Amino acid sequence: MKRVIFSIAIMIGIAVAATAQDNTVSNSTVTNKFGHAILPAAGDFALGIDAVPFLKYLGNMNNNSANIAAPTFDAYTGRIYGKYFLNEKTAVRAKLFFDFGNDRQAHTVIKDGVVPPSEETVVDYKTVTKNELKLSVGYEMRRGYRRLQGFYGVEAGFGINKSDVLHRYGNVMTVANATPSTWDFDADAAANPASRVLERRGGFGYEASVGGFVGVEYFFAPKMSIGGELGVSISGANNPIGKQKYQKVDGGAVKELENRIGQAGNANFHFRTNVGGSLFLMFHF
Repeated sequence: MKRVIFSIAIMIGIAVAATAQDNTVSNSTVTNKFGHAILPAAGDFALGIDAVPFLKYLGNMNNNSANIAAPTFDAYTGRIYGKYFLNEKTAVRAKLFFDFGNDRQAHTVIKDGVVPPSEETVVDYKTVTKNELKLSVGYEMRRGYRRLQGFYGVEAGFGINKSDVLHRYGNVMTVANATPSTWDFDADAAANPASRVLERRGGFGYEASVGGFVGVEYFFAPKMSIGGELGVSISGANNPIGKQKYQKVDGGAVKELENRIGQAGNANFHFRTNVGGSLFLMFHF
C-alpha cells in the first residue's frame, strides 16, 4: 500500500509540474538531432498497450532471473489505448479491455462400484467460460514542456460481462449411488454430496462509470512515449440473475432441477480512485 501511495504521489507531482511549464513551445519545433518531430501533431493517431508486463520482462532479464517468460496480460494489465489528436493540445481517446475464453480444471476421484475396492480412478471436470468487454471514451487536454507532457480530462465507460460454469463427473449419480464420490473444486477436497451442480449459467452484468483523470508521459523517442495516469470515477453495476442446474435423488429417481441464482434489484455504486493502466507505452503516427 505504501508503494502504491508513493507512486501515485510521484505521478501527481510530475503531472502538476509538467502542466505548469511554459507552454509556448510548439510541438513541431521539438525535434531530435535528425530533425524528426518528437511530439504528436494535429491529425495524429496513437495506439498504446500496458507497459507493466514488458517492464517486468526487461527487469527479469537485467537481474538474470530464471523467470524470464514472455510478457503476459491480465485484467489489470490488458488494456488497449487509442487516441486521435484534434490539435497539438487536445485529443479524443478510448480504452478497450476484453477477455473471452475458458479455463478447465480436472481432478481424479476414486471410482465407485468397484468390487473389491481398488485404486482405480475417474476424472471430474470443471470448465469456466468467461466473456468480458469494457470500453471507455474521453476527451483529453495536454500541457507540458518539450518531451515531458502532462494531460488531464474526462471520460465515460461501459462494460458487459457474463460467466458460465459447467461440471462433468466421472461417477454417475444413480438411485443405488445417491452420494457418488465427487471432487469439490470450490473447497478443493473430495466429497460425497447428496446434490451436485451440473451447470451455472450467469446472467449479463453491466457496469457504467464517469470520471476524470490526470497523468504524465515522457517521449523517449520520436512519437513514442511511456506514461501513467490516475483517475477518479463514479461507477455503478447491476447484480446479474442467472440459473443453476443440479441433480439429486428424489422420490426414488435421479432428477435434474433448476433454480435461480442472484437477487433481482441488487446493484452497487462507488465513488473511488483508480490507477488506470498503471504504465503504458504509446506509439503515435
